[in-house]
Amino acid sequence: MTTLDRLTAPAALAKTPGRTRHVTLGARAIEELPRWLTRDGLAGDVVLIADEHTIVAAGDRVEAALEASGRNVRRLVLEPRPEDDHLVCEDGVIHALKAILAANRHAIPVAVGAGTVNDIVKMAAHELDRDYVVVPTAASMNGYTSLIA
Repeated sequence: MTTLDRLTAPAALAKTPGRTRHVTLGARAIEELPRWLTRDGLAGDVVLIADEHTIVAAGDRVEAALEASGRNVRRLVLEPRPEDDHLVCEDGVIHALKAILAANRHAIPVAVGAGTVNDIVKMAAHELDRDYVVVPTAASMNGYTSLIA
């Protein structure tokens, strides 16, 4: 068994904090996203959340794959505050995202990004008691399934 196989094996999921349902690694993971969303009971529209970098890195492909499967996708590209040169995970951004997700209460939040984007969407989804999906674009210090991130 290769290292990649071990990372996607059920044993890897057993080490997550409890709510993680699925982990996919590989060149075709984005194309497989609609299929496993349906398999895991996450049907319906999507709110795709990214930043200016991650929308280019993977967001466009995620959006295309989801739309090709018949899902409606609302694209939300988060921008830094005027006083910052990069996106920051702070209460104002989280509350704004919560309002958007609350208005789209049946839509699945899909984070496309690394640490900051994932942390913002994870916190907003948690506070709304909603499942969410992350399509990571870089290695994360705490990990995408971490409860402390």
